[in-house]
Amino acid sequence: MAKNIALLYGGESCEHDISIITAISIYNAIKWDYNVILVYMKNGKFFIGDKLSTIETYTDFKESKLTEVFFQKGGMLKRKKRSLKYQSIDCALICNHGGVGENGSLSGFFEIARIPYTACGVLASAICMDKVFCKYLLEKFHFPVLSYKVYKKGMDTEYLQDVIYPVIVKPACLGSSVGISIANDKKSLQVAIELGLMFDDKLLIEKALTDFEEFNCAVCACDGKILVSEIEKPVFESGYLDFYDKYLCSDNKRELPANAPKKIRDKIHSLCKQLYTIFELKGVVRIDFLCKDDKLYVNEINTIPGSLSTYLFKAKGIDTLTLIDGMINNAISVFNEQDNKVTDFASSVLKNLDKSALKTGIKK
Repeated sequence: MAKNIALLYGGESCEHDISIITAISIYNAIKWDYNVILVYMKNGKFFIGDKLSTIETYTDFKESKLTEVFFQKGGMLKRKKRSLKYQSIDCALICNHGGVGENGSLSGFFEIARIPYTACGVLASAICMDKVFCKYLLEKFHFPVLSYKVYKKGMDTEYLQDVIYPVIVKPACLGSSVGISIANDKKSLQVAIELGLMFDDKLLIEKALTDFEEFNCAVCACDGKILVSEIEKPVFESGYLDFYDKYLCSDNKRELPANAPKKIRDKIHSLCKQLYTIFELKGVVRIDFLCKDDKLYVNEINTIPGSLSTYLFKAKGIDTLTLIDGMINNAISVFNEQDNKVTDFASSVLKNLDKSALKTGIKK
């Protein structure tokens, strides 16, 4: 019997629209092998509906044409006339990019709802979503990173007077290059900070490389094994890969596989496996690297990458269905392992409690 898969996407995020594209592409790749239920997040609610598989539904969105659903006790509840109908869910396939999907909140939600999920856990998701805390941890484990400063809303910009230009300014908890800009002097740095603060109260101000290369590689735990994808090299004209280059440019170019020396390729694969293990990552994760003069730097860890990086695995002979199969099986296995752990502890604390200790009111 086919597994019931809730495919989650949308949500409050600047990457909302990209999430829709990822979800529909994944849905079309696996819908014949699973009972896939598209679950669209909008306005703080979960919706299902027959027309969610078409883009037109989102360009002319009408909440009234969809059915609101809820998750609890290992399943999904949907309204049916005046009652709620329960359907068990074998696994939640999370395709949300950024925002409340990728920051760990959905992971925590499904842990409470007792449903296996394909993404990283709460802690790993939250750390990787926050570029500043991710840098802290990368440094802790001696991974190579570029020099940086952290700027928070309200700080005096004199704190940044010793930065060496050019620098790249990034909102700490945003993805898809939204709100990012390069500054070459004090004046443009102020403009970059003002832009970044429109999206986040915390900014990462990092050394901006020139004449560098970027490499991307994905990793996934499938059926208990760590799979590493092919490596790609994005090709772009500006000083970094911006939103336009990623999603709107019809002439989007990439080298796949990347034309890089074997020692660089081997190093990237090695670093990916180390990061996946040390950061306790799960599901598909894409790790982005910068390279200058044969020196690699870990740039970002994307815990729910666009299209789930299926194209990077296809380049290595792993099709989308095989990848998703492995993710789902691994998610269920992790859930079952956690389910076997002791989560309660019998005690006589409540029975022997001195009830006077609970009286916090003051008698008049």
